[in-house]
Amino acid sequence: MGKKGLSFNIGKRGVYRNVSIPGTGLYRRDKIGSGSAKKSRSKSTGRTPQNSSRTKGVETISRKPDSKPLSTSREEREGQLHPSSAMEGLWLSVAGLSTVDSLKREIDALQPERYVPSDFLKSAPSLETLEECLSREADDAVKERAFWKVYRLKDEYVKAHAEERYEELYSAWEQERNEFFEAESERERSANEQFIKECEEQKQRLRSRIDGDLEYVYPEIQAMLRGLDVPFSQNLKCTSTCESGMVSIDIALPPAFVFPTTERLVRKDGTVKEKEKTQKSMREEYAQYVFNLVAYIAARTFDVSPSMEEVACSAHALRENKFGNYSDDYLLSVVFARETVCEAVRSNDSAEELCLASENRCNVTKTKIFKAIEPFSISE
Repeated sequence: MGKKGLSFNIGKRGVYRNVSIPGTGLYRRDKIGSGSAKKSRSKSTGRTPQNSSRTKGVETISRKPDSKPLSTSREEREGQLHPSSAMEGLWLSVAGLSTVDSLKREIDALQPERYVPSDFLKSAPSLETLEECLSREADDAVKERAFWKVYRLKDEYVKAHAEERYEELYSAWEQERNEFFEAESERERSANEQFIKECEEQKQRLRSRIDGDLEYVYPEIQAMLRGLDVPFSQNLKCTSTCESGMVSIDIALPPAFVFPTTERLVRKDGTVKEKEKTQKSMREEYAQYVFNLVAYIAARTFDVSPSMEEVACSAHALRENKFGNYSDDYLLSVVFARETVCEAVRSNDSAEELCLASENRCNVTKTKIFKAIEPFSISE
């Protein structure tokens, strides 16, 4: 219930209040009522697990690399950007997915730009200005010493040359003006042809999105994944495959050890104190990031084309086991249905609720410890 910025979720787990500032990534969610516990149980499916060298510690690194190929900004390392909350804000900022009707309206509204011709700014020659120039020429041309004759001779000089010189200047100006307008007319024709072409190409791209043309849609999905603007995007890698109308996205997550381990607390006197986070809070923040990232990527993928009905997202990360070795394990694998995601967006559901309500493979404890799972494969 409610609207963007202030809403309430009522379910078996209780009543939650959601407060956010749309477009900023700032978001707060509080439980204000009790409810029965909802079991986070993976839906049983008859699918065959994908053989993967990343699961169950098969791909093992004997020790942590001396130099991490991972980078974080200073602000992220100091915990100033709160990446988990920012990621939740991005998920909650999803306003809706594209539909056939919305894309058709966009096509109808598209109109090509029009070239606006420039004005010829050079003024026509002035007879008064020309006479002033001729008068200065007469100062050098008239050599008469009798001062009472000088003024008359200079005036005759100006009158003798003014008409012919003015016609020459005006003819040159007129020719320059005509050449300018001819060139401007050609520029207008060429530019308008290009604008019409670009408009038609844009309309064709929208039609391809409606039709689900894989020759267009699949490159668009790849471009979207490469350009994701999310927290720790420099430590994130996404690859996608498309087969039989289903998109499968493999998400290499940022490892938990790059997330902030401290938080800044502001005392009553205005001073700032650095406080170490508990292991429990760091696990909860990491789980929050994972669920929101996976849901956000699924929503962005569905938004590429309304003909897309299923998106499978499988997320894995490098993590340390109890023996001090590092393995790349799959933590979450979800097959999202378009209508389920649309309903979650309309209802302002949490990303975790969406993931666990969809067909999923996820073994996460109440304390937010992810256990390795076998991901769905596109061939299943």
